Amino acid sequence: MDDHLDFAVSALSLFEVECLGLKGKLKNVEAVLNAINDVTSVVWLDQEILSKAARLSNGLGIPTVDSLILASLVSADCSEIYTTDSHLEAYNNKVTVRNLRKA
Repeated sequence: MDDHLDFAVSALSLFEVECLGLKGKLKNVEAVLNAINDVTSVVWLDQEILSKAARLSNGLGIPTVDSLILASLVSADCSEIYTTDSHLEAYNNKVTVRNLRKA
């Protein structure tokens, strides 16, 4: 990790990690969540993020949870977003979205 960068994660991404563990698709969920929390700031949902997410979901035609995650990261002034979700690639406004599945 780069000491000169700040990292952020949406609270909903932590929720998704927990769900993967419950489905048996991810092992050591607690260790994964602890590692994420150790190097990132968690962006919690507030009214501004909810409103921005509604506009993103409607305008881009992306699923609700994806729009909430995207709005969280945009609100945290992230300049790059790393994802495995192709829905986030629909956003192209002052943020670089990098799909790790296409790298």
